Amino acid sequence: MNLRYFYRRRGLYLRFVICWAIGLLALSSDEVNNYDQRISLRGDLSAAPEIVLITLQPGDFIRPPAVRTKNLHSGTELSDLTDGFFWEREVLVRLLEVLLSQNPRSIAIAISPPENLPAFDLTESQLRLMQDSRVFWSTTIRQIESLKLPFFAKADLSNLGSLEFPREEDGVIRKISPSATEVPQLVERMTGLQLPFKKNKSLFIQFRGGAQIFPHLSFSQLSSWDFPVRYFQNKIVIIGGDGGTSSRIQTPVGQLLKSEIVAQVTDNLLKDRFIHRPHFWIYAILYFFLTLIAVMVVTQYPHSLTLLTFITVSVCIAAFSIWCFDIEAFWFPAFSPLLLFFTVWGVFTGYQVTRIEKMNYRLQQEKTSLAELERLKNNFISLISHDLKTPIAKIQGVLARLRVEQHDTTLTPDINLLQESSDDLNRYIQSILKVLRVESREFKIQRDTGDINELIVKAIQRLKPLAAAKNIHIESELAPLFAFEFDQVLLEEVILNLIENAIKYSPAQTQITVFSEELDNQVLVKVKDQGPGIPIEE
Repeated sequence: MNLRYFYRRRGLYLRFVICWAIGLLALSSDEVNNYDQRISLRGDLSAAPEIVLITLQPGDFIRPPAVRTKNLHSGTELSDLTDGFFWEREVLVRLLEVLLSQNPRSIAIAISPPENLPAFDLTESQLRLMQDSRVFWSTTIRQIESLKLPFFAKADLSNLGSLEFPREEDGVIRKISPSATEVPQLVERMTGLQLPFKKNKSLFIQFRGGAQIFPHLSFSQLSSWDFPVRYFQNKIVIIGGDGGTSSRIQTPVGQLLKSEIVAQVTDNLLKDRFIHRPHFWIYAILYFFLTLIAVMVVTQYPHSLTLLTFITVSVCIAAFSIWCFDIEAFWFPAFSPLLLFFTVWGVFTGYQVTRIEKMNYRLQQEKTSLAELERLKNNFISLISHDLKTPIAKIQGVLARLRVEQHDTTLTPDINLLQESSDDLNRYIQSILKVLRVESREFKIQRDTGDINELIVKAIQRLKPLAAAKNIHIESELAPLFAFEFDQVLLEEVILNLIENAIKYSPAQTQITVFSEELDNQVLVKVKDQGPGIPIEE
């Protein structure tokens, strides 16, 4: 029986599974498609105050050819430069001297060295400066694999950090991945913290805004000491170069330099702002219950109320999703639940329409069957009217003739008894026909203006012989009444039935009184007898 129950509702369950699957498919695209929109729509947010950026410009390296170092790229076109342009001994030494004198927490050189970077002609003090425990240099996978490390790298590679950002298919950087080598990420080196990778899965970076959210200083400001005293104390300083469009990378907040992306990742690591996303199966279970609730609402409530409910719930989910994303760094989808709700609304609206059409078809069939049954019933009433009334009329006619023509007085009581019995039978048949007529769909009340007191008097006169047989006396107390419209035939039957029942169930030698009065624009008719009365349960 249970299997038949589920089989009959297979269409309902199939639609439920389809809506659930569509919600899960929308969830897979919700993450990437709406991530950029949320970042761009919410505007800039505050960032960690301990992060400072120093951006090197091409103008910081332009000198007469006689004093240029041999590793500085030649040429006058400075619009798009590679990171190799910014590797010059005097600039780097000067930067580190000024910054280290301020006792910063750490310094990160977010400038990838060229593969053929030659060793600088450094003094021992300058080399110690570059290998200071607070200074960390960026490197790439290619350099580590080929073992062409910068000359200032320590033997244990403890002052090197990987600088690799995976790009999505559209060329946008949204995540940071675990380092593919034994060298940790540059942000891990300079903060001393570990990125919270789970099962080597990439982390979504919560970009706090564009480049303007971090304080920027130039090389000329540092060289001229144009900054507050102890400005860099306990700060994380990230040094990068601006070589034009070639050095900028597309992100959800626009094009950023490598150093600016490193600053965003550092801010996320320091404040634990990476976007956390639960396992897919948690979302699958959540969407299962959302689908179940949505189906119950669609199938139980009107479409207008259902649509209003879905819109309200979708707005609440969107607000909750924004709050989770901005405040709790938690990813809760907003678009896919909306798509799920309206998919359920569309699919199950069609299901409801189909079900209503089936019900209408069944009702039409039942209506046709009832019409046929009504027709048979009317035919039966017509048949009874003709086939029963005719023989009774013949019997009564024969009895009337016998009463006139017979000469044997001994038969008179029998003839009278037959006459009374035929009258009773005729009355019973008339009562049955009247009940059938009232129940018939073609029954109509025939209203005529009349006096109800006249009907009461007429009914009493008709029933006096029946009352006389039990020695019952019938009295009437009738108030003067205005004439009004009513069906005189039906109402006369009602009054006859009331008085006849009173006679039938009253003891012999008692009295029956019939009252009539006008009460609050209504006519009240009462029959009072001394019988047992109608039981309360009846």
